[in-house]
Amino acid sequence: MNENIHRVAVVQPYTYSRTWGLIFPFPFDEDAPPETQNLEDALGYIAQAAEAGARYVAFPEMYPGPMSSDSPLTLDLVTERLADQARSSKVWVLYGGAEAVAGGLYNTYSVLTPQGELAGRYRKMIPACGEPWLEGEQPIVIDTGELKLGIAICWEAWFPEIARTLMFMGADVIFFPTGALVYELAPRWEQILAARAAENMVYTVASVNLLAMEPGMAVIHSPEERVAHSTEPGIVYGNIDTARLAYLRHTDEQLMVPKKYRSIPGLTRALRPELLKTLEHGRDAAMVAEAQK
Repeated sequence: MNENIHRVAVVQPYTYSRTWGLIFPFPFDEDAPPETQNLEDALGYIAQAAEAGARYVAFPEMYPGPMSSDSPLTLDLVTERLADQARSSKVWVLYGGAEAVAGGLYNTYSVLTPQGELAGRYRKMIPACGEPWLEGEQPIVIDTGELKLGIAICWEAWFPEIARTLMFMGADVIFFPTGALVYELAPRWEQILAARAAENMVYTVASVNLLAMEPGMAVIHSPEERVAHSTEPGIVYGNIDTARLAYLRHTDEQLMVPKKYRSIPGLTRALRPELLKTLEHGRDAAMVAEAQK
């Protein structure tokens, strides 16, 4: 088994939501099954992905929930059930849902270890389209011992500063779980995901909830190419090659025919060392301040 290859499963589910009242106060599908069906489906997806050899299983934004105002789910319940499945299947699980706090709601994306422990929880920092979420304050990168996982949510992919910050924090792969209703933006959105991968020498992973008539957008990009893609419901698999990442990050561009790569390597090395030190100092200071709260 190659210790540099890490198999990722990105899930693109049919998603059941009677109303997106936690996001917008209007009916979406009053005849949809209850959101508990999302949770049951999610457990099945995790088991299926593990059987196919995946080490990491990632769901879209707000999935399996809670996402609607009349949801029978709570984030604690979802976390408990997914943690049991992560433990049983021995995989990392990345999932979304609304987090209720005293001041309102956060749009969160959480990571569970193969032991069923909560490794971290990211709160969306830049709400979109009038979303009434509270704004998160801190980027997050989770070190699994195999990979370093960066997380951003949905249209945060369109802000290059976020992906660059996660790269500076050491991310090997950045997950961009996306909500839905992308429609005509999908082709350009995928180009953005490809750009974030190439310019930061990371992998990017994304999928959407299938809520309406739009096609899906499940995709995995390496810095060099599109690794996997599907517009259909189900699971898309791809491999994260950390040895290849190391090669691209530390190799100078060479003028040769044929070239040994499909993307210019070593891009982040163009940054001046003093700038890197400044950014690292700022990151360390932020971490200390957070720990002292």
